[in-house]
Amino acid sequence: MTRVLIADDAGDQRALYVAPLALAGFVVDEAADGGEVIDIVARQQPDAIVLDLVMPVLDGLEVCRRLKADDRTAAIPIIVLTGHTLPGVRETVHSAGADAFLTRPCSPATLVAAIRGHLRGDASGDEPSGEPLREIRISKPAPAPDPLVNPAAPGPRAWLSTIAAAVVLAISITLGPGSIGSVPRGIRLSDVADMSIDQHQKLGRGLVPPEVTGVSHRLMERWFRQRVDFKVVLPNVKDPKVTLVGGRMSRFANADAAAIEYQLDQHRVSLFIVGEEAYNRLALGESPRFKLIRQRGYDVIIWRHGATGYTMVSEIGVRACRVCHAPDETFDGASLESFVARL
Repeated sequence: MTRVLIADDAGDQRALYVAPLALAGFVVDEAADGGEVIDIVARQQPDAIVLDLVMPVLDGLEVCRRLKADDRTAAIPIIVLTGHTLPGVRETVHSAGADAFLTRPCSPATLVAAIRGHLRGDASGDEPSGEPLREIRISKPAPAPDPLVNPAAPGPRAWLSTIAAAVVLAISITLGPGSIGSVPRGIRLSDVADMSIDQHQKLGRGLVPPEVTGVSHRLMERWFRQRVDFKVVLPNVKDPKVTLVGGRMSRFANADAAAIEYQLDQHRVSLFIVGEEAYNRLALGESPRFKLIRQRGYDVIIWRHGATGYTMVSEIGVRACRVCHAPDETFDGASLESFVARL
């Protein structure tokens, strides 16, 4: 039987297509990161690969390059399926060796037709050929498109990576095991911190470069507001020791997130922002207002303001809050630090 590998770090995105592919007669394997793709291909030799671009370990472009450079796997059709449609992305994907480029939202029937076309060898370009198949509807709605980073050129979609002080997605959650939304059940607050730290490290190491750089906070706000359905408000940083480095779209807990990176003195600060619906799925509480976790050598602060959830990662604790607030700023006569609960 024909074997198809679908790779995406968001489980709900994979689930959207797994059943229709199986009903179409394919044996379906799944991978959650680029390293897993390489391992599965080596073991299973799938007949076709459906590949997201933004994944942990190895991104989709690097997976394409490696598989197409290997004589044993070069002939396997690779169909990139992404929500990233910025200028130049399609060209970058094809130059990495991908055989097709599909954008979300993409119906299961369209994907099935594309796979069959490439397996027959009669598909050209990015449009599926052959007789369109009946669309198989899935009971749960498709999640928001997942953003792609164009490693070839800076562009707009990124993890808010620097509103310094500590990270955290708004507000109180029961310590210990607790459900955190669209993440698997049983995840703990510390797991949210881990996700934030992983993204912070990628930003700092240049593994996911900013898509917007060298612009004012107002222009960056405007850029994000064209891409997300929640309000992104950035501080007008006036402290000469704080620099707005850049921003990009990313994914956090299976939701679109704005990622912004700042530099304070010699330290990088990452800020991640999610909308109300995604925040509510995290099942975090409202009191105390801020939670600070010290983990893996980083300070992560989680909080909520209005209808928006935030996480902030740095190595300098509450001092990172200077990306938004003046060092001597007070609230009702109290310092910001007094509102933070250290866990």
